[in-house]
Amino acid sequence: MRHLLIGMLTLSLSGCAALTYTEPQTGSRARVRFVTDTASPSVLKVYDGDDCSGAEHEWMRLRVGALLRGSVKRLGMPLWNYHDNAAKEVYVSNDKPLYAMFWGNEIEGSIHYQCGVPLKIQFQENKDYEVRYRWNRSQCTVIFSEILKNDAGEHFAQEKEIFNNKTTAKDSGCQKQFTRLRFD
Repeated sequence: MRHLLIGMLTLSLSGCAALTYTEPQTGSRARVRFVTDTASPSVLKVYDGDDCSGAEHEWMRLRVGALLRGSVKRLGMPLWNYHDNAAKEVYVSNDKPLYAMFWGNEIEGSIHYQCGVPLKIQFQENKDYEVRYRWNRSQCTVIFSEILKNDAGEHFAQEKEIFNNKTTAKDSGCQKQFTRLRFD
């Protein structure tokens, strides 16, 4: 019971910081919407190197529902249909690939489920993208789509890539990051 209370306290505090990422103000960049479908906080952590190596930076916490100190962050991208705390739109540099992990959790009774998805994405300048985290306790996914506009209006392009929580030798460092003990 003590571990469950500590876990619940950690989760309730984890919703405190909604956006800690500092956007590039100039240079080659894309507009990116990060989205979650979870009622519990989801966290986007970005790494300086591939395989979740190098320094770790928490960019944002998202959830469908209230966040302590949550704030709306929109750039006016089309096709918005989300709770204000479930998505954030930011400028992301496209000088190098984004190495990140989207992480979510769920508590059912006395069981705490966690699911993390490592991803590597290269954005193109002046384009709009959506990176959507979808929760499932057995296999969570991240769907990466470009948002396009044509004569019929705005729409999501066919998914560019779908990432999942199944790690391989090439992303074993991400598995280590996911399973390490954290107090943040």
